[in-house]
Order: sequence, then C-alpha cells, then structure tokens
Amino acid sequence: MANPSDDPTKSVPEQLLAVLEQLTSEELKTFQWYLKQPVLDGSSPLPVCKLENAKREDTIDQLVQTYGKAMSLKISHHILEKMKRNDLAAISVTSPALSWNKRPKPIEDVPVTSVDSSDKGTTIDYVNFSLPPAMNTADDGK
Repeated sequence: MANPSDDPTKSVPEQLLAVLEQLTSEELKTFQWYLKQPVLDGSSPLPVCKLENAKREDTIDQLVQTYGKAMSLKISHHILEKMKRNDLAAISVTSPALSWNKRPKPIEDVPVTSVDSSDKGTTIDYVNFSLPPAMNTADDGK
C-alpha cells in the first residue's frame, strides 16, 4: 500500500490526517501521550487539556498550531518511529513540505573558494555552502 501522505497536492494537515487515520484508537492514544512529552530537543510538550478527548483532527490542529507545519511533520515522524510504525513514519521522508528530507548535494557540486595564505604561501580551499530556506530557524514552515 502506498504511503497515505504521498500525494504532493495535500496540505500538511491533510497528510497528517491521512497518517493518523491509519492508527487504531489505542495507537492514537499512544501518539497523543507522546505529544504530552518533550518529544524532540527544544520542543515543549502539548498541554494535557489540549488533547483531552481530542479526535484525530483536533490533535492535528493542536500539533500544527503549536509547532508549525515542518516541525509537526518532524515530531510526528519521531513519534511514529518510537511507536514502531515505520510504515507511517515515512511522512517526513516523502512530504513535499520539507526540504530537510532531500539528499544533500554531492560534494563536487558545492562551490569551492581558494584563498592564498600570505604568511606561508599555501592555498587553502574553503567550501561555500548555505542552508536551504527550510533549515533557517526563523522560518518555521507556516
């Protein structure tokens, strides 16, 4: 079966809903429990009251409102891996909303700048590379 989030025309909440719809009621409770914990370094847990009796859609709304789109996918991926649902954890690998999931350029495609070291007469090569826009911490993917 294809990954439920493979459709690039779906928004992040729709992709997350397609994934959470694959979870049983008990698995959804486990997923929500993880959201109440500090899942990733630097992420604060969702308050218990925000997830109390929450349906799948409510869970996604809270997730996206709290963490933004890109971080919601990262957190969901991490939780699904912890739950041993690697079949669903692929959301972060296939989602077009993320650019951190793409393979980096091969090193030969990265521009190199040579600088003469005047004191020793040697040339030093520096690799020039920049982070993609999605890796910029100021842009949370909203």
